[in-house]
Amino acid sequence: MRAATIARLGADERLRVARQDARRDVAVAFYDILLAREQRGLALQNREQKTRHQDEAERKYAAGVATDYDVLAARVSAENANPDVIRSENTLKTARDRLRYILAVEGDVDVQGGLEPPAYAAPSFGDAIRTALERRPELKEIRHRKKIADELISVAQADNKPHLDLTGAYGYRRLDVGGASSDGLLWNAGIVLKFPFFDGLKTRGKVAQATSDRTSLEIDEAKLADAVALEVREAIHRVEESREIMNSLTGTVAQAERLLAMAEKGYELGVKIRLEVEDAELNLLQARNNLARAKRDFLTTKVAMERVQGILGE
Repeated sequence: MRAATIARLGADERLRVARQDARRDVAVAFYDILLAREQRGLALQNREQKTRHQDEAERKYAAGVATDYDVLAARVSAENANPDVIRSENTLKTARDRLRYILAVEGDVDVQGGLEPPAYAAPSFGDAIRTALERRPELKEIRHRKKIADELISVAQADNKPHLDLTGAYGYRRLDVGGASSDGLLWNAGIVLKFPFFDGLKTRGKVAQATSDRTSLEIDEAKLADAVALEVREAIHRVEESREIMNSLTGTVAQAERLLAMAEKGYELGVKIRLEVEDAELNLLQARNNLARAKRDFLTTKVAMERVQGILGE
C-alpha cells in the first residue's frame, strides 16, 4: 500500500513532465508565429520599396534622365521580391497550423504580441543546477521509484517470515442423502499460522533481484543527474550566445538603415548608382531578418532555460 501511494506521486511527476514539455512546445510555436509574421512584414516592405524604385525609374525615363535598362532592372527587382512574400506567407500559415496542432484545437488560430524580449539574464551554473536537481520532475519521479524499490525489498524479505492469517467463509448448503435432505446457512472462521522452514532459496533470490533493481535505479539517477547538468550548461551558453547576437545585430540594423538612406539620397542626386542602392537594401533586409530571428532565439532559449531547471510554468 505504501508503494502504491508512492507510485501515485511518481505519476504526478510524469504529468508535470508532460505539462512542461507542452508549455515549451507551445511557447516555441508562439514565437515561430511572431517571427514568421515579422518576416512577412519585412518581405512586404521590401516589395513596396522595390515597387517605389520601379515607379521612380519610370518617371525618370519619362523625363529623359533614365534609360530602358534602368526601367527594366527596376521592374525585374520588384518582381523578384514577390517569391519572398509568397514564401513568408506560407511560412506564417505553417506556423499557425503547428500551434493549432499542438493545442489540439479546431479552426484557425492566431497570436498577439511582439518579439521584443524582456530583460533576462541566465542564472549562474551553481544556482541553476541546484534548482534543476531539486525541481526537475524526471529526477523526482526516479526518486519515487527508488522508494518503491525499498518497499518491494521489504515485501520480498517477508516471504520467509511466519504468516498469521485470518480465514472465514459464509454461505448456504443443501444436502440430499437417500430420501432425507437438509439445508441451512453455513459459516466458519479460523486463524492459520504458517512458518516456512525452507523455500528453496526463493526468498533470497527475490531479495537479491529487488536489491539489484534498487541499485539500477541509483545508477539511472546518477546518469540522469549528469545529463541534467550538461543540459543546464548548454542552456546557459545558448542564452548568453543568443543575447550577444541580438545586441550586436541591433547596432547593425541601425547602421544598415543609415547606409540605405545615404544610398537613396545619393541616387536621387545622381552620385550613386542603382547597384549601390540595391546592395544597401539587401543588407538592411538581411540585418532585420537576422535581428528578428535572434530575438526569437533569445526568447526560446529563455523558455528552454526554465524547462531544464524544471520550473517552466510554475
